[in-house]
Amino acid sequence: MYHYTYMLEVKNPTDSRFRYIGVRSCKVVPEEDVYFGSCRPFKKWQAEHGTDGLVKTILARWGSRADALSHEILLHDCFDIAKNPEFWNQAKQIAVLFDTTGTKQSDELRLKKSLKTKGRKKTEEHKAKIAAASLGRKLSEETKLKLRQLKMGKPSPLKGRPSITKGKPKSEEHKLKIGLSNLGKKRSPEICAMFSKIQKSLAEKRKNTLSAQKNEEVFI
Repeated sequence: MYHYTYMLEVKNPTDSRFRYIGVRSCKVVPEEDVYFGSCRPFKKWQAEHGTDGLVKTILARWGSRADALSHEILLHDCFDIAKNPEFWNQAKQIAVLFDTTGTKQSDELRLKKSLKTKGRKKTEEHKAKIAAASLGRKLSEETKLKLRQLKMGKPSPLKGRPSITKGKPKSEEHKLKIGLSNLGKKRSPEICAMFSKIQKSLAEKRKNTLSAQKNEEVFI
């Protein structure tokens, strides 16, 4: 397997973007590899203009994919390609992911992504990965404020729906897990006051219910 980094350039540019830096692993020698690139802006340009006007330059060969990626990262940082209007690249390579800092997605693309994933059920493995990625992550005060503003004034999606756990008895194992999860957890004064208010309200309702039942018995 061969690993290399390369640059594409257009002999006669048709717009501001006429370069592309990439990394490639293939089974043929780099000079014989007919691969050009896979990013959408370049693929769109290639579909319209073909490859006759492209010049592909092999920048370096590497003994491993990791070394080739490291070189690509260095080049992407050097040219700041995610923001550079001369490059088709829309994101900087960062290890195994991409950094899309400075790029904006169109409303049309966001809608397509939303429709594509809407209603799709997540596997248990996918849920576990999402939970692991979010574990220990702290939100900034600015982010918390934005989330509060988005939800402010909107009714809860669960409002009016019957609780799926109401009236369902909990096993001893379930009770133990709930107890362990709350062990050592400290509540803020605001939360304590809220729970106290709820408990008082429930106690008052129970008292009124018992009083009404006694009055009915006396009346009978």
